[in-house]
Amino acid sequence: HCSPLHYPKMSSSSSMGSVIGLLTLRNYPTWKPDAESWLRSRGLLRIVLGESKRPAGEHKEAEKEKFDEKWDRAAGEIFLALSPEVKPDLRALSADPVKLWARLDEKFSSRKPGMRFNAYDTLFWIRLRPDESLTAMAARVNAAMASIQELRPKEFTLAVLVFFLFSTSLEI
Repeated sequence: HCSPLHYPKMSSSSSMGSVIGLLTLRNYPTWKPDAESWLRSRGLLRIVLGESKRPAGEHKEAEKEKFDEKWDRAAGEIFLALSPEVKPDLRALSADPVKLWARLDEKFSSRKPGMRFNAYDTLFWIRLRPDESLTAMAARVNAAMASIQELRPKEFTLAVLVFFLFSTSLEI
């Protein structure tokens, strides 16, 4: 008999990709927060963000070794969480978690108007599929909204949205 709060135990050897799913060409806005949570829970996020640096000094060999192990683990976890369609142009960065993470953000967080338009288009075309539950459709809506929020500029306001929608709807 299972209690309602029973969760499957995660092995300490479970990979990020096996727990949160692989990054594809379409799921970065929902994948990134899960990946950050996974990396944080493993003590690797500060390394990936470049906030934790390798210790300097001659007498800190044990600390350096510990940092190097975390560095390698972070790089491996991220690269193994990439789908085959995402990996090819990132192989050269597979050993550097800071550069790999920054390149993923650069590649998938392009805040160009065309990318935003496609994100809005995806949201506006969501319809309930014949074999789909409302919960599943709501999950697709949430993913589309996350994508829109990820792609919007920092100085985003309602006036900017109105202008954007107006300008992208004009036919030339």
